Amino acid sequence: MIRLAESLSEGSFVVQTKSMFHYFISYTFVTGQGQSFGNCDVRLPAPVTGMEDVRRLEQALRDRHHVGSVVILSFARLAAEQPN
Repeated sequence: MIRLAESLSEGSFVVQTKSMFHYFISYTFVTGQGQSFGNCDVRLPAPVTGMEDVRRLEQALRDRHHVGSVVILSFARLAAEQPN
């Protein structure tokens, strides 16, 4: 299970650890003005391994956009980063 940062910054959010798993995520969400789409770059301390992790990412995005509905359309793990 992954733990997410409580707040999201412009286009991305990060949980700092020595080993990071980097993902690109595309999603859709509904606002009072209709459906919108977004994407972000996410660095996590553990790999996404199941639907529970996906649901946590959706919750983090709901919190960011202050909306009731977010659906992750796709995600892809990006190249591994070397710790400094």
